[in-house]
Parts: sequence; C-alpha cells; structure tokens
Amino acid sequence: MSGATTGKVSILSQTSHDKVYQNQRVGYFQSVDCIDYDFISTIVRSELFMMQLESVLVSGAQPNVSSKEIDSFDFMIPKLVQEQQKIGSFFKQLDKTIALHQRKLEKLQELKKGYLQKMFC
Repeated sequence: MSGATTGKVSILSQTSHDKVYQNQRVGYFQSVDCIDYDFISTIVRSELFMMQLESVLVSGAQPNVSSKEIDSFDFMIPKLVQEQQKIGSFFKQLDKTIALHQRKLEKLQELKKGYLQKMFC
C-alpha cells in the first residue's frame, strides 16, 4: 500500500494456524464466505485494478494508497461464489501454465546460448 511495492500482489497459502506477521503498510483481504480468494487474486492483478490504483496513488518520495481508496474501486463481481470459483480457478491454472512455459523458454534460451558459444568459440 506504500513504497516501491505498491500494487504488487502476493498470496500466502497457509493451512496451519501459525501466526503470520506483516508490515503495517501491506494490505490484506479478510476471508468471507461470499467471495472466492482466487477470484480476488485475479482482480487485484488485473489491468483494471492497476488503472484504478494509479488514479489514486499519492506520489511523493513513496507512492501511497489507503484501504479506503481501494474500497472505492469499482468491479463487477458475480454474486454466485461458484461462478467466482470457476473464473478464479481458470486464471489460476492459466497463470500456472504460463509460468511453466516461461521456465521451459528460459531453459531453451540457456541451451541455445550454450550451443552458440560452442559453435563460435
């Protein structure tokens, strides 16, 4: 919510009841039954969220946004949690697939670099 990490998203998946400490300027979403977390994750990483965030950022030495400002953001959210779950699950799987292909691409680029070095050295 402030500083260089403003707008960055991370998800803590924890099944135990261990205590977790966070910086006071890190926002969090409290679990409620009528919203799916994977769906919320999709929203906060969307271009629409970032555009709304940029419109309210207070610039200075460090960007800053309040939770009240984030509460005022406007999104269309399906009322049925099952629909939110399907949307969130779809984008979560898509993110995993993209990450997998990015890792494969990085490995292939390293392989190519090694071949080129052997060919021209």
